[in-house]
Amino acid sequence: MARATKQEQQWRSKRLEIAGMLTGSVAHDFNNLLTLINAHAEAAQDELPKNSEAAKELAAIVQLTGKAGALTSQLLGFLRRTPSTEKPLNLNTLIEQSSGMYKRLLGETIQLSIKLGKDVPLILADLANLEQILVNLLVNSKEAMPDGGLVELTTSTVGKSVRLQVADNGPGMDDATKSRVFEPFFTTRESDGGTGIGLSTVATIVKAAGGVIHLETSPGRGASFMIDWPAIPS
Repeated sequence: MARATKQEQQWRSKRLEIAGMLTGSVAHDFNNLLTLINAHAEAAQDELPKNSEAAKELAAIVQLTGKAGALTSQLLGFLRRTPSTEKPLNLNTLIEQSSGMYKRLLGETIQLSIKLGKDVPLILADLANLEQILVNLLVNSKEAMPDGGLVELTTSTVGKSVRLQVADNGPGMDDATKSRVFEPFFTTRESDGGTGIGLSTVATIVKAAGGVIHLETSPGRGASFMIDWPAIPS
């Protein structure tokens, strides 16, 4: 009986491994399709008057494919088993180059304020992982403020670390929610289908890179996520 139980456990483990591989493959292919749909929709937008009904419908398609793409990226990051490709990166440069995308991601009702520290050191990081961290934190702030608000994105040097901070003036969190916010699949947005893997993925990436993530929040006072990433010695 004991031997049969062990075999059953091994089979279940194998099935879960196969399911994870299939899920990752499907998510990757789906993300590629979303990219094509988004590209065609944006191309069609350029051919139409900006205030036409058709252009507005296409804008909605672009926005929805962007949300779906962010979700599949989170899923891929959560399932990813391949080693990251780390290299020296300038966090300020990445943010400057992607600021336009961040503003589109947040939408018209949310103001984005970017304050980059002077002479911030390089960090050793995977570019895709850094982009995922930034997108996940910004999406988290956006979903916390459905009626609009302010998001502040800042960088600074703190001791021997580079600090990335994403803060919003949303409703904030109580202590019970704060204590669970980095748990996989924990979400406070059950009604609209929140997956609960975005912040968990961020915490996993930061920890694997030797960094530390902090959260300061309280009800009515917004939320501020701070990541201290080891700086490359100059």
